[in-house]
Amino acid sequence: LILIVLMIKNKQINKDINITFLLLCVFSFISVIWSISPKDTIKGSILLVGTTILAMYISKNYEKEEIMKSLLIWFFALVVINVVLVVFKFDIIYQIEETRYNNAIKGIFKHRNTLGLYMSMAIGVGLWFILQNKEKVNKYIPIATVIGGGILLYLSKSMTSLLLGILIIFLIYFTRYKKFNTILCYSIIPLMIVGVLVLVFTPNWFKEILESLGRNSTLTGRSVIWAGVIAAIVYKPLLGYGFGAFWTVNPHSVLFVLSEYKYELPVNSHNGYVDLLIEFGVVGVIAIIIWIAYMVKKLKETTKVNLNKNNKYIGYIMSYFIFILVFNLVESSLMKPCNSSYILLVVFTNMLSRISKESI
Repeated sequence: LILIVLMIKNKQINKDINITFLLLCVFSFISVIWSISPKDTIKGSILLVGTTILAMYISKNYEKEEIMKSLLIWFFALVVINVVLVVFKFDIIYQIEETRYNNAIKGIFKHRNTLGLYMSMAIGVGLWFILQNKEKVNKYIPIATVIGGGILLYLSKSMTSLLLGILIIFLIYFTRYKKFNTILCYSIIPLMIVGVLVLVFTPNWFKEILESLGRNSTLTGRSVIWAGVIAAIVYKPLLGYGFGAFWTVNPHSVLFVLSEYKYELPVNSHNGYVDLLIEFGVVGVIAIIIWIAYMVKKLKETTKVNLNKNNKYIGYIMSYFIFILVFNLVESSLMKPCNSSYILLVVFTNMLSRISKESI
């Protein structure tokens, strides 16, 4: 509430702000009307609004260079904390319930996949600073962040995070080139649509590829969860089940998910796009498609303008944008309150709006 008052006082709630996320926040509150768990929807909506406003405040009150340096320091601190815990072999760092790998590391996080995600992001930020050698930061900090993040990523034994790490390295390096960015802008939406359809409906040829690589054809049970969730979506397609309501113990989740998934109820569907459908229905997905189209449009506009001072930021924003879209094919962080990757998504969306305005 204080941040909202400050932004209104400073006239920062204006047309330069991307309102997609704010509209979804409003819609999350409205979904209380048809929510199957109104109490959880209200709680989640309050947290979502707070998280979104915090992200918007950061993007409006800090310069691009300040945001990137803060990110580097934050990820460096995460790397140092986790490395220290690993070196001294604290008991809390091990994923004890993980039976497929010996001594899988989760660090200070609840799950090794989360450690892997943040270390992939740390590698991306560190590499960006290394490539932007004109930045006035201690050169050893980004190098240490990349090396330490790489070691922790390996120790997490998360194949998903390892692939994401390779992806972010590839993107950070090649988004420095204008032609690559142009090609990427035109291919984002078609590739994401194909990715969602292939993963969720898992055709036989895709299962055969996974098995040939020694991976579980169900993607560690994800396809079983998705099958149940898709059935639930078909049952209530338009408005969904209410924000944060479906993944509570209720007749719908028990009927559609637990009847097939023989473990405890998951906290989400492990797919950000499926979660949007189950929580917001078709209306919410349309809003996200509009947001993706907006981002692609702004990226196209800014890549056409040769602004040396902003090119490096455009490259990182594009890299992070693709990284998060791909991540949400197998995990869920879109529209998640108190989630760092969601905060950064809102921050970079509004940062891109600022860059686009500067290029006019």
